[in-house]
Amino acid sequence: MEGVSELEYLERSRYILCKREAVWELEDKAIMGYLFDRYPILGKAYALTEKIRNWYDKKNIRKDMDFVERDLYDWFDDVIASKIPAFRAVRRMMEKHYDDIINYFREGHTNAKAENMNGKIQRFMANNFGIRDRSFFFFRLVGYFS
Repeated sequence: MEGVSELEYLERSRYILCKREAVWELEDKAIMGYLFDRYPILGKAYALTEKIRNWYDKKNIRKDMDFVERDLYDWFDDVIASKIPAFRAVRRMMEKHYDDIINYFREGHTNAKAENMNGKIQRFMANNFGIRDRSFFFFRLVGYFS
């Protein structure tokens, strides 16, 4: 793409980076090819992102757990090799919640409904801040959420 400045390439890449590589159009591929050549760390970061997106896909639910765990450990190794600090933080977070993350692949269930209910209860409590009769508050809470 001739006549396009570096800033325009970066500006155009903003939304392309949010898309999966499989749905890129020809122009998107040209833009990202140029930027990945120019900024190799951006290319590494996008490759790591695509790899973890593919790993966390629904198609891996109920697959052999050895396969799922091996792929995650491969991603951990790639993060270490990339030396990108932001991904190291993500890796630490995933290691901390490893059991819960792997559990998702056993049955495909998450605790999203419980987290949603917890958020509703927190908002209800914030709106009713300052209530003196605690037992009446819990009575209202049970009545509202049951």
